[in-house]
Amino acid sequence: MIPLPKTLSLTKVHEKLGRLNEIESDNLTLDFSKTTFSDPIASLFVIRWVDAARALGVKVTPHWGSFKEGKRVDDLDEHSRWMFYNGTSGFRSALETGYVAPFEENPKTAGRYVKYQEIKLDEFRQLREDGDDGAARLSVRNFADSLGTQAFGKSKDVQKFRRCLAELVENVVWYAGPAARCFVMSQLRPLSAPEQEGLFIKGFEAELKLEIAIADDGVGLLDTLLDSPGVNDHESAIEMAVTPGVSSTQGNDRGFGLALLREAAGLGGSMYIATNNDEDAGALVEVTPDCRPRKIHYPLSGTFVGVSILPQLVKLDEIEKRLHAQVGRMHRTLDVN
Repeated sequence: MIPLPKTLSLTKVHEKLGRLNEIESDNLTLDFSKTTFSDPIASLFVIRWVDAARALGVKVTPHWGSFKEGKRVDDLDEHSRWMFYNGTSGFRSALETGYVAPFEENPKTAGRYVKYQEIKLDEFRQLREDGDDGAARLSVRNFADSLGTQAFGKSKDVQKFRRCLAELVENVVWYAGPAARCFVMSQLRPLSAPEQEGLFIKGFEAELKLEIAIADDGVGLLDTLLDSPGVNDHESAIEMAVTPGVSSTQGNDRGFGLALLREAAGLGGSMYIATNNDEDAGALVEVTPDCRPRKIHYPLSGTFVGVSILPQLVKLDEIEKRLHAQVGRMHRTLDVN
């Protein structure tokens, strides 16, 4: 039995679950009985890890612990509130049955979170195969607008991140490979009192946190960016992926999605990118600006992006202008040389 911690964060669950090739038993129990909090980033990592372990023939069983009944969610203890949340976010059903929730608009939860789900990519891929990249990109953007409304609500502070979400989905459609699947979870939630206090100490003040996690089981960043200068391993591929203006497709607005999210995460948030090509040991790197990089093994195939943002602090248009200017100066310097 693997006991999971009280708070599920990406680094903590990674430490607990470890490498798939080091699993010593065909039967494994994950003990969530003490858990009281998890974010979509950690939750999606756990789901993908369990999927991969089961694909190897390991029987993985979650142990949830006791659930205290209550007339209102506020009447529940911390663990039971977490259980209630994960029953509605799709986390529990994904671990127990492998069920992937369809995309649907729920008026009671719209603007709060997106349930764990697989994004169906067939329509976008068919448009690309038909040679209509423009229609494929427009279709992705329209889907991201719909998903973004569900994920982020109608607040101007968070709606502006829809185009970043669209580019994350586009990355899977364009680069992850023809058979890759894409999964997403997200949440927009009030900051807890300890989180607000920690931000105040750092000089920030905010009320909301936006958390987005998106993963695929495709070829990984290294295979996609291997022809780029200086890319020779997973870590350098991740560094190249967050460089503004880096894209394998043409267009002045391409290659800014990850760079924008990275800069936005620097204002009191965090960002992780992981990648593996299923042939060697992958890497998971914290790419938050001004943060000492933490590089650890990533045991799953494909690419994983997890980002937490304080949307009220982020002026995305200003960041975008600054990054475009940075790329323009770099191009002018190269032209001169």
